[in-house]
Amino acid sequence: MTTLLVTFFLIVLPYAAYAVLEDILNKRQKTSLYIKKYIHTAVFFSLSSLLLFSFFTKQGVTDAAAHLSESVNMPFIIWSYAASFIVLLLHTLSKKNGGTVDIDFTRIPGYFVLSLLVFFFLTSASSILTGMYGIIPLEQIIYHLVLARTGANYSIVEKAAVIVLLQTLVFLVVSLYIVSVKINIELRVWRAVIYVPFKRKQFKKLSAFFAVLLPAAGLAYLVTTLGLPQYIAAPNKNPSDFYEENYIPPGRVNITFPEKKRNLVVIIVESLETGYLTTKDGGAFTEDLMPEVASLAKNNINFSGTGGIGGPVQLYGTEWTIAGIAGYYSALPFAIRFFNRAELDKYGFMGDDFLPGAYSLGDILRGAGYKSYYITGSEIEFGGTDKYFKTHRNTVVFDYNYFRNNNYIPDGYKVWWGIEDRTLYELAKIKISEISREEPFFVTLSTLDTHPVDGYLDNEAERLYNSRFKNVVRDMSRQLSAFTEWLARQDFYANTTIVILGDHLYQDSTFFPGAFRMKKLSPNHESRYFTGNTVKSGSRYPINIFINSLLDPSNVKNRAFSHFDMLPALIESVGGAFDSEGLALGRSMTAGTTLLEKYGEAEMNRQLRLASNLYDSLWKQPAPSPAKP
Repeated sequence: MTTLLVTFFLIVLPYAAYAVLEDILNKRQKTSLYIKKYIHTAVFFSLSSLLLFSFFTKQGVTDAAAHLSESVNMPFIIWSYAASFIVLLLHTLSKKNGGTVDIDFTRIPGYFVLSLLVFFFLTSASSILTGMYGIIPLEQIIYHLVLARTGANYSIVEKAAVIVLLQTLVFLVVSLYIVSVKINIELRVWRAVIYVPFKRKQFKKLSAFFAVLLPAAGLAYLVTTLGLPQYIAAPNKNPSDFYEENYIPPGRVNITFPEKKRNLVVIIVESLETGYLTTKDGGAFTEDLMPEVASLAKNNINFSGTGGIGGPVQLYGTEWTIAGIAGYYSALPFAIRFFNRAELDKYGFMGDDFLPGAYSLGDILRGAGYKSYYITGSEIEFGGTDKYFKTHRNTVVFDYNYFRNNNYIPDGYKVWWGIEDRTLYELAKIKISEISREEPFFVTLSTLDTHPVDGYLDNEAERLYNSRFKNVVRDMSRQLSAFTEWLARQDFYANTTIVILGDHLYQDSTFFPGAFRMKKLSPNHESRYFTGNTVKSGSRYPINIFINSLLDPSNVKNRAFSHFDMLPALIESVGGAFDSEGLALGRSMTAGTTLLEKYGEAEMNRQLRLASNLYDSLWKQPAPSPAKP
């Protein structure tokens, strides 16, 4: 509907108005014929552009329309059509009064053309970042640009690039047309010569001025949109003592487990969140996109900020996959700031370490006798995931390269990020069957089909909706439920806790209705989730579900909590206990108050953005030896 309105007001309406005015000025009778002519032309142009974008980005027409309507650079589209309409009107006036219209592109200096190109490119890129991918933080962008991009899927970049280039070219062509037109109008009462926009000498002077001003303005707009000033300024402020006051080193806490230790299987589902639910269950849609997931959440333990299905508040430093995993397993944000590899190396990150000073879930379980495994369909090197799992007790990894090199998949097989979820679940069944011969075990399985933009829809998935991603979500729910049912039929299930975690919110804002299009964290730290103590409507949360666990279900609803609080919950879900109020920045939700409940969302985000000597030290030193039971 949004796309139709945009098309009507910005394309159809100007042409129709021009047709009417031309008929009135020239006293033509068949006005309706001219209106139809211009409407048909505009609609044809709009649909052709939409189909072209859909073809190049390989997505459904509905999804393509949503992306275009959300990401368009609205101020400049309005300006372009308004200016074009003025030129057309002057054209009509000049013809009526015996004037002439000349189009002289030689009037335009090359440097002015280049400045326009840069200006429109930068502002179009800004509109993409605030529209389609408004929830993606600057830290994630810089992180993936600086680090080696092994195993990356560039579909999100390709689709954004196509939109930016299309917008840039359209704006450039319209602008060049406007500034090149020279109209001579001779009126009956007086004679006047009108140049659009200025005479040649004036135009040259202004061209030089705007050749400097436009790129600078475009760059300033992009930098402001990204929040770069705040990114640079935060580490230069006085270091925060937040970690000194609240960080509980897990390696120094006495953590105990039952004599018969319980297995743990964690399924980290890409972008699994409450926004996909029905409006009845607190989600954004009338369609029931994931009834199986909703049923699992309702019939098992689901920590929630409301009385219904919910999840953690997504705080600063937990907003993309590896940051979310570190938040869940280490109860810490990913909050280092850098612009190049040299700066990143100061944290030891260019070596093989990832938060070596943080005693994490894998370290805790390994110390208790567990063997740890990580299963994924992508190359584990992407985003430093390999560093994290190898740092924390040298987890055994089964990734795309493992399955390819060991002939689990055909030679040359690569779908989506490597292996699509349907095949990955089958491979996971094989590996978990092997792993379960030696208990206790800790398995993390990471899926990818619901990764933005628009996910991956295989040939076996049903096409129930005219939106590709709705079909992806629907199929994800079925596959996830089927896998949990398979786990429940295995001999080891009685002694196994299964946990489903959404790593972060879905990052393509165009998928959701307006009220649910959450934006990225504000540099001013306004609350995204709460008005006072009341949860804002339209809030979205990564989903958590604890199946067959040992958790106390009596205090899991109407809680304000974050990714960090999942670390104590995961330990307690397999019968673990500790002699402190929590671990790292996480707190036990079955017995105490979380830091989010203590400080509030805005203050937590403000503190996590600030530099911290203690936090920085966790990147530069090995974890302390675990406390002896």
